[in-house]
Amino acid sequence: MRACCGRPYGAVTVDIGNYGCAVNCPSDGTDRISGARLQAIKSPFYSSGTEEVKPLFPHKTGTRKEVQLSFPWLSPSPSFWKGEAKMTKNSLVVTFDLGKYLCQALIYKNGHIIETFPFQNVSYDGLKKLLDKTLVHGSQPVFVLEATNVFWRPLYFHLTSAGYQCYTVSSSQTGASRKTRMRKTQTDKIDCKEILDIYLKGEAHPTKFPPEPLTSLRELTRFYTHLVDTKTNLCYRIREIIYQLFPEWETCFSDLFGKTSRALMEQQLADPRVLARTRKDKLARMIRKVSYGKFSPAKTDQLKEKARNSFGISIAQQAFSLNLSLLVKSINSLDSLLVPLEKNIRGLFSQVPQQLLTVPGVQVIPAASFISELGQPDNFSTDKVLAWFGLDVTWRSSAGKGRGFHLSKSGTPYGRKWLYVAAGEFVRHFQPAKVKYLKLFNEHKLHKMALVPVCADLAKILFAMYRDGSAFDPARYH
Repeated sequence: MRACCGRPYGAVTVDIGNYGCAVNCPSDGTDRISGARLQAIKSPFYSSGTEEVKPLFPHKTGTRKEVQLSFPWLSPSPSFWKGEAKMTKNSLVVTFDLGKYLCQALIYKNGHIIETFPFQNVSYDGLKKLLDKTLVHGSQPVFVLEATNVFWRPLYFHLTSAGYQCYTVSSSQTGASRKTRMRKTQTDKIDCKEILDIYLKGEAHPTKFPPEPLTSLRELTRFYTHLVDTKTNLCYRIREIIYQLFPEWETCFSDLFGKTSRALMEQQLADPRVLARTRKDKLARMIRKVSYGKFSPAKTDQLKEKARNSFGISIAQQAFSLNLSLLVKSINSLDSLLVPLEKNIRGLFSQVPQQLLTVPGVQVIPAASFISELGQPDNFSTDKVLAWFGLDVTWRSSAGKGRGFHLSKSGTPYGRKWLYVAAGEFVRHFQPAKVKYLKLFNEHKLHKMALVPVCADLAKILFAMYRDGSAFDPARYH
C-alpha cells in the first residue's frame, strides 16, 4: 500500500507492507526535514547506515520472487502509439468539460487561469463564441477535451479541420484525478481544472480520425458487431424459454436455430399443447415445405410423441410460445439487416490495399474490423498492437503478493472480438496453428488459455501483412 502526503516544501511517500514500511522523503534543496528527523522517521524500520528494510516481525520474513511470464509473446506496453513523442507544453491552453448541448471552457495562459465561460455544443454560434474569446489571448491555442461519450467528436472534428492542435483525456483519467481531492465537490469548472492539470502533467493524448474509407469501415463493422451481439442475446433467450416450455424440442433438431425449427417456433408450434392438437397431415406438409423435403413423415410422429409426453412446465405456455414467435421474427429481421451491411463492408474493404484474406480461415468481417480499428499501421509497433487490441498480459503485485496474470482488455473491444473469432478459424484451417493450440490446451486444459496465444500470433501476423502489403507466408509461422 502506498500513501503520499503532499506539502508545500516536498512530498513524503510511504510504502507499507505486511512486515515493514519505507518512508521516502525526496530532497530538492527546499525540503525542511532535517537529516536527524529523517533518520528518526526511518528508525525502527531501517538498519543503521543502510537502506535495508528491517522486518517488524522477524519470524515472518519473506522474499520477493522473480515471476516469469507464462506467455513470452505478450509484453505490457505503457502506450499504444509507436514512438509517441513527449507532449509539448503551450502557453495558451483551452480545456472543455463537454455536455450534450452545453459545454464549459477554461482559458489558461502563462501559468494563470484567465477566464471560464459556457458555450453551446454542436452549434456554429457556440464555436464562434469559443474562438472569439480564445483568439483574443493568442493565435495558436491548444484545445484539450474530455472524451465523454460521443459529445466531443463534432467539436473536435471542426477544431482539427480548422488547423488547431487538439488533445483528449479519458473520463477514467479525470475520475482518478478527482478521487485524489479531499473535497468531493464536482462542477463543470472544477472538471475543466482537472483536465488542465492532466494536460500540464503531459498525460493528454492526440486523437486521430483515420482517413476514408477506414472511418466508414470502422462505423459499419462496429454496427455489424452490435447487431450480431443483439442476435446472440436473442438466441440465448430462446434457449432459456424452450428449456422451460418444451425441453425435448432440442432432441428433435440438430440445429435449434435451423430453418425448420425457427419456422415452427414462429408459428407458435413449440407449445406442446398446440403441437399435440395440430393435425398430422398439416404439420407434415409444413415441415416438408420449410425443410425442402429433408425431413420425412417420421419427424412429424417424433414431434407429436414428444409433445404428448413433454416434461415442460404447464403454466404460462401461451406467453412462452408468443415470446418465442416474436424472438424468431426479431432474429429474421436482424438477418435481413446484416446482408446489405456485409455487402457495403465488402465494398469498402476492397478499396483498402491489403492481402489479409490470404491467411487461412480469415474472412472479410474480421479482417475489415482489424484494419478499421487499427487505422494507420505507421502509428503502431508490433508489441503495441497487442496492447491496442487488449491482448497484453497485466500483472499486479503489492507487498510481495501478486494477483496473477490477466489480459489487459484495453484498447478496442470490437477488434478483439473479431480477432478471437478469426483465431478459432485460423486454428481449424492452418495445421501449425492447430498443433500449437493443442499443445497449449493439453498444458492448461482450458480453451481460452490455449486460443489467446494463437490470437496474439494472428494479430502480429495481420499487422505485419497490413503494414508491408504482403501476403501470408506459411513458412514464417512458428
